[in-house]
Amino acid sequence: MAATGLLGFNPYGKGVAIDFSSKPTQLAIQLGQREQAKAQAYEKYFMDYEKSLNSAGLAQGESREFLNKYNRIKENWIKNKEAILNPAKYGYDAQGQYFADLKDAQMYIDQGKQASAERKAYNTYLDQARKAGKHIAGDLEVTNNAMKTVGLGYEAPNTSKIEIFDPHDVVKYKDQLRNVTKNPGTVTTEPLPNGITERTLTTFVPDLNELKGIAFGTIQKRGAQEFADQLLNDPTEVKRLSEVYNKTIREKMPLTREGIFLAHTIEEAPSEVKPTGERETEAYQNKKFLRSESGRNTRASFAAAATANAAGGSIDDYINASDTKKVIPEDATLTELTFGPKVADEYIVKKTVPKDAIQYDKMETDPNLPYETKTVVLTPKFGRKGNDVLVAYSALDKNGKETGKYDWKNAKQLTADVRSTILNKVSGSKFKVTALEPKPNTKKSGASNLND
Repeated sequence: MAATGLLGFNPYGKGVAIDFSSKPTQLAIQLGQREQAKAQAYEKYFMDYEKSLNSAGLAQGESREFLNKYNRIKENWIKNKEAILNPAKYGYDAQGQYFADLKDAQMYIDQGKQASAERKAYNTYLDQARKAGKHIAGDLEVTNNAMKTVGLGYEAPNTSKIEIFDPHDVVKYKDQLRNVTKNPGTVTTEPLPNGITERTLTTFVPDLNELKGIAFGTIQKRGAQEFADQLLNDPTEVKRLSEVYNKTIREKMPLTREGIFLAHTIEEAPSEVKPTGERETEAYQNKKFLRSESGRNTRASFAAAATANAAGGSIDDYINASDTKKVIPEDATLTELTFGPKVADEYIVKKTVPKDAIQYDKMETDPNLPYETKTVVLTPKFGRKGNDVLVAYSALDKNGKETGKYDWKNAKQLTADVRSTILNKVSGSKFKVTALEPKPNTKKSGASNLND
């Protein structure tokens, strides 16, 4: 029986035979060929696409993450290759997922390369700032986030979160402080080589109010704040600058940026020591005084031999008439003498003392601290002990005012000098000698009229 050609079935054959000449068979073959060609085309396309994935230029973290993605794609390919290459037969899900994974891998490469470029630009930005001598704050968090792997916490560097500023320059700051107004403070002396005169030296210290203003303005700058924070974090510097602050301002230094920076400003502000005059040394003045007193005593001794009865009697009468017989409370061995102005005024002295109680406390705390002074006039008080005459001066309070009491503890015995003064200022011209030995304590009538 001839073959019918239906579906290529031969009833006399031993099995099924395919009639390749039939139209359905040809269509089936064509479709199969087409699908096979498509599968081959897909495979070539996907292979070429995979080859186009170039991870060069990625950071280590991105390279590792890309490799993970790529390995997952390969695993998917091996597992689902048939479905991927034959979407008509198995549906397009497998192929679509595979294609999407490839696209994602390519996009990740682009993102990784962009992140590398952003990191590089960010690093260049900071490097240029550092080379310019700037300081940087707030960069740690930005840097940490920028160094994370793309897809695992990476954030593009945001320079708006970073502060770039000039650091506090101590040398320039000290130069700036040299222009601060300086006020005269402590006065000291030093002997000159001639042994006769000494030079007066005045320490000129920066005006505290000006220093406070400069410190307050400067601490508003970010560099000064950074410097102050560094000082506050160093216990040794805190202790040292606290002493500077207390010594100048007489208060405890607040542990703030403003407090410690003011102490730093006070320390850096330079003082100046300038010569402000010359005068005879105290030793030389004492030497002249002793020489003069010795001369007066010598002349008085010679004169006493010739005029003891006349002049000596006159001096003793004056002293006796001036003796009030009142016991001086501070020293019960003395009685008070009230000499007239002709004699008493010869013993008025001038003394340099602190200007007021505040300046006095400065001097008492540390004589080397600058303090303001003034000159006061000290009035004398005379006391008698037998034939001796002693002189004491007014005691002063912290403001340099007389207290009404006298410093009898440090009274000086000036018998010969006082007798000479009485003779020169009170006795008649025919008794003009410089000193006489005191006579026994006897009072003559009419002697009181010498007390003027």
